[in-house]
Amino acid sequence: MDNLLQRSGLFLQAEDGMQITATKRDGPVDMGMMERRQLIVAQKPVKSTAAKPPAVDALEQDADIYVHPNLTQSYNPHKGRLLQVSAFVSAGTMILADTPYALIPSADPSHPDASICSNLKCRQQVSRDTHREICQRNCIRDVVWCDNRCRTADQARHDFECAWLKNYGESLRQNEGQYAFAMLWTVMRLLAGRYIELQAGFKPSELYSWEDRFKRGWDSIEILHSNRERWPQTQILHWKRLVEVYLTHDNQSDLSVDDLVDLICKEESNSFGLYPSDTGIFPIPDPPIERGVDYGLGIYPRASIVNHSCIPNVIWRADNNGRMVLTTSKDLAAGDECFICYFDLCKYVDFKARQKLLREDFLFSCACERCTQEQAEEIYGRLE
Repeated sequence: MDNLLQRSGLFLQAEDGMQITATKRDGPVDMGMMERRQLIVAQKPVKSTAAKPPAVDALEQDADIYVHPNLTQSYNPHKGRLLQVSAFVSAGTMILADTPYALIPSADPSHPDASICSNLKCRQQVSRDTHREICQRNCIRDVVWCDNRCRTADQARHDFECAWLKNYGESLRQNEGQYAFAMLWTVMRLLAGRYIELQAGFKPSELYSWEDRFKRGWDSIEILHSNRERWPQTQILHWKRLVEVYLTHDNQSDLSVDDLVDLICKEESNSFGLYPSDTGIFPIPDPPIERGVDYGLGIYPRASIVNHSCIPNVIWRADNNGRMVLTTSKDLAAGDECFICYFDLCKYVDFKARQKLLREDFLFSCACERCTQEQAEEIYGRLE
């Protein structure tokens, strides 16, 4: 009966139904189904006029992005994508404040107070001395929120990662090390962002003035360079093992093992550390000012486009809201490319030390004007 009513667009009002019994007759008369009947009251449902709960804003954090009107991206066949300015920009100008698609705290047990609110819209540092909300399922101690409001806002995304953190977090740390844990947790948060977008049916639309120049959402992650062909095969096989052990069981993603390895390559090639001081001040001040110890790690899709130089013209630093802020350190003319330094120039001063770090951690050698000159001086010195 229920199925019949549903096909007719009706629903049963059980409270208004009543049992009807036929009048008793003399003699053994069999009335069959007519002896007892059920009066059913049914009606078509009335469309509710109540407001529906708001749809999940899959990329709410993008409202915090700032892109300078003169900042554009271009493409070079040798470098790939790059950032440049289309018109003059003076020194000391903020050209980009990017928000992360995925962000984790440093997750270093030796720095238990280095926490970041897990709500991707908030991203504030959370001090150990202040009140903090923790996961009600106690998945892992590194997951904290500023307050209950942030926890509620972040619930859908955290639900994606919670069971994984509870099942693998501590064992991954103990068996594979802190670096592998941070890497895979970042990947899980990338997947969580993708999942939220898919659930919300999100399709990027031009809400912001910069969307004609830069992508957002999962589209901005898909176009990141993985540099997979440059990574040693032993490293690729190691990451494949990590994926098979830690990311394929109860995986809520439809990505293959190969896709997930590629995502790790993207994370390793494009992540930013969050430091308390500037990176890329040049010339190096006297006395040198180091950028400090990192307190977080994030994937900033638009900031990751900028290329490296050992004589950068842009300084980068995370602001108090976890945005990656790029600020010019020199005047830039129309058409000039923007460069940052990928490491702390105060710690890697020597030419050989810089090149070794870049080859091992970033898979390329720098040929900027400074490196070219210092290499020539080194060669000339050996010939004398």
